[in-house]
Amino acid sequence: MVTPVEQDNASDMSERNTLASMIDVKDGMTFSGKGPFLGFALVVIGILVLVFAIKEGWILGLLLAPLVTFFGIVVFLSIRGTLIDPIGKRCRAYQDLLLFKLGAWVDIHTIRNVTVTHYRERGVPNELGGVAHINTYFVDLRGEGHSIRLKEVESRNEAIKIGERLAKALGIPLEDRSDFRSLR
Repeated sequence: MVTPVEQDNASDMSERNTLASMIDVKDGMTFSGKGPFLGFALVVIGILVLVFAIKEGWILGLLLAPLVTFFGIVVFLSIRGTLIDPIGKRCRAYQDLLLFKLGAWVDIHTIRNVTVTHYRERGVPNELGGVAHINTYFVDLRGEGHSIRLKEVESRNEAIKIGERLAKALGIPLEDRSDFRSLR
């Protein structure tokens, strides 16, 4: 017979094993979207409240301004990424705010392969009359009717390495589409 304590320990072990097998594909600080804008606005508001509080002798403002400024910095510097659970066949795009990963889980049972795709983007002409080309590689999870963009990198080797790791963990094939295609 299993006691409640043994049952709790078993569920804790299962949860730890699931967490240990998670794959975290981090994008880093992207400075795009609403988060950085909101964070910047909070920093500016915090600084304005601090200046006003010092000038007017407002004690509550002296207490609130550092908190608002700190929270604004945390939101501004939030880290984005995708967390993949190969055992539960689910993933979530997240924003990391002080070690709290916020985002909804999405079922990936219909994912059929990991795809590495190359895009060669034509840039703006430079001073010497030439045109700069930017090579970008995307790592995607592709399934029936949808795909999930996981990572954008500049190196083909790095993209293939990430794709192989994900394909092995999820038990699905890697499709290498990193031939040179041009975006038009």
